[in-house]
Amino acid sequence: MSLTLIPFFVFFLSFLFSLKYLATLCSFKIKLSL
Repeated sequence: MSLTLIPFFVFFLSFLFSLKYLATLCSFKIKLSL
């Protein structure tokens, strides 16, 4: 892997992680409201 791709890879991983966290948070709120 070239050095220029490393920051993009880290950004992509953090983006996926935040999406997963938001999805879990939303589903948890939906379960509470039901």
